[in-house]
Amino acid sequence: MSIILFLLPMTLYAETKYVSEVREITLRTGPGAEYKIIAMVRTGTPMTVLEQADSWTHVQVEDGKDGWVLNQFLQNKVPDSIELEKLKKTHAALVLEAETLRKNNQDLSEKVDKLTADLTQRQNEFESANNAYETLKKESASFLELQADLKKTSESLREQKEKADRLENELSSLYNDKRLKWFGLGAGVLFVGIMIGFITKPQRRRSALL
Repeated sequence: MSIILFLLPMTLYAETKYVSEVREITLRTGPGAEYKIIAMVRTGTPMTVLEQADSWTHVQVEDGKDGWVLNQFLQNKVPDSIELEKLKKTHAALVLEAETLRKNNQDLSEKVDKLTADLTQRQNEFESANNAYETLKKESASFLELQADLKKTSESLREQKEKADRLENELSSLYNDKRLKWFGLGAGVLFVGIMIGFITKPQRRRSALL
């Protein structure tokens, strides 16, 4: 019995009580309404039990004050109004968090859409660049072929021009030779005519004298 009586205050000391569903209760200096009020304790305030009597309980509140309160205003669990208030706050926090997540999700969705559009544009640009590159390769090959043909044509034209220049020089030489020949022939004919005229002129004079 001595051991049980010794352990009982320790068990009561570890117990926690809560102010029941009232707005405020009085914390008094002793177990009776005639004792002085130390403080007013609000609903849901946790208190550590120090000693318990028939109608009154000696408790200690969170700020360190201790006093006596009526047993009828105490209960072992957190009042429903306090739990409801906590649930309301938790719900409000969850709603705010959900709204934040929704907004973040919307922002992420918009960013994903923008990145998708950018990716599509980059793919189109890459395809266009690739097509342009392939076309350039084909055109480059054709250009090289045309350049080679142009070079061959240029060489052929140069050879033809050189040949034409040679022919022109030959023709010019022949023309000059012919001109000389004709000039010489004309001069010879003229000389022969002069000589014939010179020879035949005295004979005419003699015929006149006869």
